[in-house]
Amino acid sequence: MDKGRYIKLYMNPAQLLAYNFNARQMFVQAGRATGKTDFIITPRLIRITESMPRGVSVFLGNSIRQLFSKTLPTTICAIERTTPYKEGVHFFRGQPPKGLNFEKPLVMPREFANVMWWYNGHIWHSISMEIKASANSFNLTAMIGDEARYLPGDRVREEVFPAIRGLTYDHPSYSDKNPFFKSYTLVSDAPITAKQAWMQEFEKLQTFTVNKQIVKMLADIEVAKQYGVDLTQEPGFIKKLMFYQARSTAYFNFSTLENMDILGDRWFKDMEVNLSDFVFKTSILNQRVTKMEGAYYFFFDPDGIHGYLPSEDSQMTVLENNMTTEYKNIYDPKRGYNIDIAYDAVDFNKISIRTPITAEEKALGLRSDNFDTADCRFDTDIDPREPLRIAFDFNKGINSVVTGQIGDFRGAPCIKVLSSRYVKERGKRLRALCREWADYYEPQRRRNRTVIHYHDHTAKQGTNYADENFERTQYHNIVYEELTQRGWDVQNVFTGQAPLHHVKYQFMEEFLTGKTTYHLRMNTENCAELVIAMRATQKKIGKAGPMKNKSGEKRNSETGELILQPVASQKGQDQSETVQDVKEYRTDITDAFDELIIGCHKKSFIFADADMPVF
Repeated sequence: MDKGRYIKLYMNPAQLLAYNFNARQMFVQAGRATGKTDFIITPRLIRITESMPRGVSVFLGNSIRQLFSKTLPTTICAIERTTPYKEGVHFFRGQPPKGLNFEKPLVMPREFANVMWWYNGHIWHSISMEIKASANSFNLTAMIGDEARYLPGDRVREEVFPAIRGLTYDHPSYSDKNPFFKSYTLVSDAPITAKQAWMQEFEKLQTFTVNKQIVKMLADIEVAKQYGVDLTQEPGFIKKLMFYQARSTAYFNFSTLENMDILGDRWFKDMEVNLSDFVFKTSILNQRVTKMEGAYYFFFDPDGIHGYLPSEDSQMTVLENNMTTEYKNIYDPKRGYNIDIAYDAVDFNKISIRTPITAEEKALGLRSDNFDTADCRFDTDIDPREPLRIAFDFNKGINSVVTGQIGDFRGAPCIKVLSSRYVKERGKRLRALCREWADYYEPQRRRNRTVIHYHDHTAKQGTNYADENFERTQYHNIVYEELTQRGWDVQNVFTGQAPLHHVKYQFMEEFLTGKTTYHLRMNTENCAELVIAMRATQKKIGKAGPMKNKSGEKRNSETGELILQPVASQKGQDQSETVQDVKEYRTDITDAFDELIIGCHKKSFIFADADMPVF
């Protein structure tokens, strides 16, 4: 199979170390923007595939939704951007056309919807760990797991690891001399909860003596280069290196500082100033912080009683209903001319939204395109009989919405927080958020058009008090107008004056400990940013008592001081909006969560003159 052209790419020190070290059991914990998908996962997947023709490997994900609407589209995009391989030529999602004469795997799959089939017969099964015993029936040659902090650690150990027992095949790579044979690869951001820290237990299982030998040999390669000698071309040297690599267990901790050459020091200064201390330490510096003193939502437990994921069986049915036939015209080197082919695969265009990288990011080689779930078809936790309930937070830099429903949990009434969404890009404000929300929940609108919008007095603000159309520009009326135009039956519910800070703090504490009318249940996959923001939100003591510390919502990127007005950069830009990718972890989105919870409790208590709630 012709692999096409070679591509020359830059790797940062962290990526290069993981690539060259090549341990059989490799665990990588790295900060955001380190380039994990493009230059740690993708090269590993390619090398495993190339080294073991007809092999059977597995790609782990937290859920069907995450795998097929985010992880796989992003990984395929990275493969096509950083390697000569192309989908529909060198590999297929599903069964390849028979006319191409691809090699067959040693063990044929029973279903093809979750299979990536390569030209040499190596196949990758995409498996959701939310489906119990999903890996029990496999006999695997290798495993890769992305976003490992979200995977259930006990089930990975009990179900997946025992399945990586290799296959018998008359090929030199199917032996313990190959570091990819029976290999484990787990990659993750830093954990933000104790449960997510399960991968860290493998750090103490490293093979330190073997790893020292690998480090020494890699250093020998660099020293030899200075004398014009390429040890990688010496068969005896490489054989010895692979011997150690095949017996190695390595755990790497990389901070985002490893990508300094690409991101620049200004990016790190912006992150330090604009992120909370908790998020900066975990997401950027990759430090281990699982308990924050002075947390506002101290009793929030996303790992336990408060968190859940939707039914995987139902999501699999959704996946099977979104298959399509792909058509391509490709060159067949065996025939010497182009042929038309057709194959069945999951329709990424229906279930995913693609956000292309910018020209600047492409020039830097920073990442592949981003993918996100297109709509709520995978949200099998939505009750079509119940109305959706929403609450917003309005801000110049970021607008947020949290969506929920009233439900039942173990016989007790609960508030299901279904999702959190936001817009923060320049030019996108409240109307854009309403439209994106309507796009996402369009499948639900066809079943139940009712949406209840909770808002307090802050939603009665508008864009221009002196304008004759002031009422139309009030935030709650914008929400009503935009969603009504999309066919929703919007019920605006005014919750009154926002409660005093210490009153709301006491109420949220009562709510999170199960002492109010409703219990909390949160879809942690759909609320990933909200979970982090709630974990990061700190309290401070005001004149009347505890309150939310919002000092991170607006800061000067140069001085770190709190600012009340936008700071103009030298080019006249609003500095508070040029900082990248930080606002979703501030307290803004938690305010939308608070308003939703207060709104749902509206009939069960009264905020009398913003005084103590009566339950």
